[in-house]
Amino acid sequence: ANSRDYLRREVRYDARNNRVDVPALLRWFSADFDGGSDDAKRNILRRHGVIPADATPDITYRKYDWTLHITNYALFTPLTAQ
Repeated sequence: ANSRDYLRREVRYDARNNRVDVPALLRWFSADFDGGSDDAKRNILRRHGVIPADATPDITYRKYDWTLHITNYALFTPLTAQ
């Protein structure tokens, strides 16, 4: 469910131009995605309902956003000595 939610949130499918815009992470960790070929990545996107089953779009990669989303992290409170 986490992968599906992430992909549905981050991937942009443009049927009109036959293109799918994916996060840079899919390129960086290509080997982790069923071998890393574009066909393998499309199959993952199909399996998670991000692109239609019969779609074969070109894949483009977005630049990674290196800004820190601090709200994603809990505040750290060090333990005090007792």
